Amino acid sequence: MASKAPKQNIDESKLTVTKPKTTAVGLPAVANALKISLEQMGPLRSIQTLMAVNQVDGFDCMGCAWPEHEKRNAAEFCENGAKAVAEEGTRRRVTPNSSHNTPLRT
Repeated sequence: MASKAPKQNIDESKLTVTKPKTTAVGLPAVANALKISLEQMGPLRSIQTLMAVNQVDGFDCMGCAWPEHEKRNAAEFCENGAKAVAEEGTRRRVTPNSSHNTPLRT
């Protein structure tokens, strides 16, 4: 169980303030997002789709629609946004022979 934040005897002498970070992702997040994208959409469709997320001439991420400025980076989405896009762009289909107890075919 988490403890409550202290309200007394707080030592701020070692507190440091730095510039805000401009990125918030690490390699594990990139690898996981790429893995899911490849499973859901395949390599070509993954590249084409992820390069269009939150781009001026692309589409806004359904999870955040985060960037609003004209100058954008190639990867203007988070891990959850990439996973949401992959699930929406999946190549998996339900067939007439599918049932709720069997996995979907890719």
